[in-house]
Amino acid sequence: MYSSRYHMSLLDYLGCHTGTEVLSDLRMPAPGRTRKLVGLLREVPAEAASLREWRDAFQYLTGRQPAQGGPEKIREDLIGVLSAAL
Repeated sequence: MYSSRYHMSLLDYLGCHTGTEVLSDLRMPAPGRTRKLVGLLREVPAEAASLREWRDAFQYLTGRQPAQGGPEKIREDLIGVLSAAL
């Protein structure tokens, strides 16, 4: 389970646990990668990462700015955007 106390960013955690060789691969469509990302994001509690990390992950993975809100809102929005792409 992800926790920022392990000194790993949320994006790095997602990259490591989806088997991507480089972080930029997270943004490239691949069979099963988006499904794996959604599953991982559902397991990460909103409070496990900072608001900045959630905002950065949303922007990096979707190419868009997240709506205003706290970590829980951004997490749910990110899961929704990625789930819609399945």
